[in-house]
Amino acid sequence: MSAPERLRRLRRFLQLAAVGVFLSTVVELLSVEHYDELWQFAPFVLCALGIGAVIADWRRPGPGSERWVRGTLVVVALGSLLGVYFHLAGNFEFAREIDPQIGEWSLAKDLVSGGNPLLASGVLVVGGALRGGASYARAPPRAPGPTPAAAPA
Repeated sequence: MSAPERLRRLRRFLQLAAVGVFLSTVVELLSVEHYDELWQFAPFVLCALGIGAVIADWRRPGPGSERWVRGTLVVVALGSLLGVYFHLAGNFEFAREIDPQIGEWSLAKDLVSGGNPLLASGVLVVGGALRGGASYARAPPRAPGPTPAAAPA
């Protein structure tokens, strides 16, 4: 298998893995009914952006679409990190409400293991990173000029 073919397969794998992360996140969000308040729809929108970015690049690969995809996935990653913040803040408020005199160690434990899962909202960063990695798995363009002649048999 040639190096460009290996890169093409790696790129396709990374793109499919990113779509898998985005789709499985939507399934998880639906299963935990993450749609009670308006702001809880943000991860659904971020997942749709992530999937749309991959599809756009599949349909029209090129430098222009690649810049758009990277920009979109930066937005997805930043939105995901904002979700991590909201989950931490929610766990903090809940822990303080339950026990206003909570110690630092117990508070730290409650931040990580509270009712709002800490890493669940950060999974979209993983999807963005997978797709970002795919953008670097492009075969280098061929140099202009004559193509090498086939070796005589």
